Amino acid sequence: MRKTFSKSVMMLLVIIIIYIIHTIYFEKKQVDEKRVNKDYMKFVIAFPTMTNIPEDLLLVQEEINKITRSQIEVEVELKVFKFEEYKQAVQTMLVDHKQLDLMLALNHIHTEVNIKDQLVVLNDIIKQNGKGIIDAVGKDAIEACKLNGNIYGVPNVRGYATGYDGYVLRKDLVDKYKIDVKSIKTIKDLEAVFEIIKNNEPDLIVLVPGTRTLLYHHGEYDKLGGNVFGVLPNYGQDDQIVDLFATQKYMENLELVRRWYLKGYLQPDIFMDNLTLEQKISENKIFAYTQFGKPGIEQQEQSYYDVEMEFIQIGETAIGSEAISKCLWTITRNTISQEKSMQLLNLLYTNADIMNLLCYGMEGRHYIFSEDGHIKSADNLGQKYTMGNSWSMPNQFITHIWEGNSLTLWDDLHAFQEGAIKSKGIGFRFDISPVYKEYIAVEKIYTQYSIILENGLVDPKIYLPKMREELDAAGLKRVIIEKQHQFEKWKLKNKQ
Repeated sequence: MRKTFSKSVMMLLVIIIIYIIHTIYFEKKQVDEKRVNKDYMKFVIAFPTMTNIPEDLLLVQEEINKITRSQIEVEVELKVFKFEEYKQAVQTMLVDHKQLDLMLALNHIHTEVNIKDQLVVLNDIIKQNGKGIIDAVGKDAIEACKLNGNIYGVPNVRGYATGYDGYVLRKDLVDKYKIDVKSIKTIKDLEAVFEIIKNNEPDLIVLVPGTRTLLYHHGEYDKLGGNVFGVLPNYGQDDQIVDLFATQKYMENLELVRRWYLKGYLQPDIFMDNLTLEQKISENKIFAYTQFGKPGIEQQEQSYYDVEMEFIQIGETAIGSEAISKCLWTITRNTISQEKSMQLLNLLYTNADIMNLLCYGMEGRHYIFSEDGHIKSADNLGQKYTMGNSWSMPNQFITHIWEGNSLTLWDDLHAFQEGAIKSKGIGFRFDISPVYKEYIAVEKIYTQYSIILENGLVDPKIYLPKMREELDAAGLKRVIIEKQHQFEKWKLKNKQ
């Protein structure tokens, strides 16, 4: 009798267990089917790539969507543009009223779109839906990016200090000619290296600009407010604004790159060149390019271009006025939901899985882990997702660390920042609205002349006076006076 009863109980328990498993399975299946069939709000995120648009972008996008669907019930569409095309692309989207929810606004873009009232004021919604951002970035950094008391964008989390006048050199050629990179301390030392390469590798371009012009990474001044129309000399240690183009130092820098051009170190046909920096490196067309310095820079560049690199820095390490506000993540007026956009932005700043997907792609396909905890490129497929822009993503400090870097890289960046020269203009934002017409005019003139002057194509003794004359006629002095006026008010308010 007891055995029969026990068997009955056991059968009943088995039936109950099977029923529970069956119920859980079908409930999960129904939930999954609902998720698959559900129409999610889709949010458009725009940012630039420093290389080419990744072949596997849509695969990575879908992996991100798996997270955003479960976390905040939205989907994302990644709009990625080449760096040189980005500004025009996002401005066109905004003007044409196309959906654009989240956008990386590099300093010059942020200034212009804000003046056109194309960005959402974040003062209130960041308190409601962006607490993770505040914790990750810090209130002081957010305050430093305010314009006229309002938050129009939040800074990304990265190292804010910059090593100026830096150069990335191909390691294979450094080794081939037994060049001691640690002994390169001055421009004279660097020119001796350039001469070695020029004489022994006549088919190579010795040096190209990493970004637009050779002087972009060369400034011994603080681009106060994120532009060169009125600067603070001596890495921002002087607190009186000067006209950069009237300084002896600017002329000396122009004469330097002109000398390099005449010696044959630089590219003679820059306007006929359609190759990206990535293509020039992969096709072995160049020896060196300009770049800013920081801990891990060699490995960063190597991971972008799959070529071993050496880095030298001749200038100082400093934090400029625009350092914190250089990369601002914004919500545009074209968004379909300000509140939901802020929730999504908050997720980007706090979710390590999304950050690693955006920065490095998919684990197992694009990167793998090494035994010591680093990540490295996966064989064959690694190059299908590289953009060279992890420094511009919302929170680099929650991502994996690439092979070749110290596992304490994020701590190293903090230490690098602590030892940097601090500009007296940190936290100052220049409102161009009072001189908007003049600002746009002088920017256009500078853009036209800088490409030839700052790449050594023309004699600065002839063309610098021409540029200055046109800048003065367009209203440069008024822009500088307005910047100085705002800067003096800011100093009084901040007791500097």
